[in-house]
Amino acid sequence: MTTRRKFLKSALGTGAVLLLASCTSAPALPGSSSGVDADVQTAYDTFVKPNMPNVPIDLVKAAKAEGKFVYYHGQTGSDAAMLAIFQKAFPFITMEPSP
Repeated sequence: MTTRRKFLKSALGTGAVLLLASCTSAPALPGSSSGVDADVQTAYDTFVKPNMPNVPIDLVKAAKAEGKFVYYHGQTGSDAAMLAIFQKAFPFITMEPSP
């Protein structure tokens, strides 16, 4: 895996954890999937579980309920690639650029 890919994966994982953590204050245990929409379950199974194993599915559910987040960006040049990966993993979350 290239250094750029490692960086993107690490940055995306960290960003996703911070985003998801900001959506709820009382998550359930990882993997508890009662009453989960299919798209949330897919995002959890394909991205969250392999990349962020201690993040509970309820955090992904809360992020979907929130529906959007404001993306405060730097000028690293890798933002577009990172956002594309995030959007693919979490299609139900709308990203808004910072003002």
